[in-house]
Amino acid sequence: MKVGGDSRARRHRRVDRLHRGRVSINALAESTIGLFKNEAIRDGSPFRSGPLRTIDDVEWVTAGWVDWYNSRRLHSTLGDIPPDEYEAAYYADLETPAHPVLEPA
Repeated sequence: MKVGGDSRARRHRRVDRLHRGRVSINALAESTIGLFKNEAIRDGSPFRSGPLRTIDDVEWVTAGWVDWYNSRRLHSTLGDIPPDEYEAAYYADLETPAHPVLEPA
């Protein structure tokens, strides 16, 4: 008699536990990759200055797209302003006192 049940069933349960939530992670990655291919790699992309002939060409296009995506794109969740502008306004708001500072007379 085996203690703990069939070893194949135990391995299957372990694999299921390791990959929980993986579908949503994969969907996010596939969505981002699709955006990247449509916006940066396709012919006529504003991030390209010519054909992609070498790995360096792809790296430059990728760096330009990542910079735009992370800093300058209009983000609908942020009120259609770029992330850099939103972040600057957020920190400026933190530095502005919420109430007037009264000085001693």
